[in-house]
Amino acid sequence: MTKEQIEKEVMNSLEEFLVSANKKVPVINKRTRPIGDLGLDSPDGIDWVCDLEERGIIIPVDVNPFTDDKKHKPRTVGEIIDFLYSICNGSEEN
Repeated sequence: MTKEQIEKEVMNSLEEFLVSANKKVPVINKRTRPIGDLGLDSPDGIDWVCDLEERGIIIPVDVNPFTDDKKHKPRTVGEIIDFLYSICNGSEEN
């Protein structure tokens, strides 16, 4: 999957996830933080993984794309896209 395809899937699935959670859907860009800006929390990231996997983005079981465990901070949408692209290309050590 290309980075552009991942970006499209991430943006679309985040919007759909917010709608399904009955949350307001603001404009989402690469600087948006799902935890904080979108009113989501860490457990939501685990639920969102199911949506991504339905779109063909396979994520290891112990990974929450909303948080960067190494830096102990929430990720931006841009960081999530980069992270997922690295996983899809096998360059991320899990």
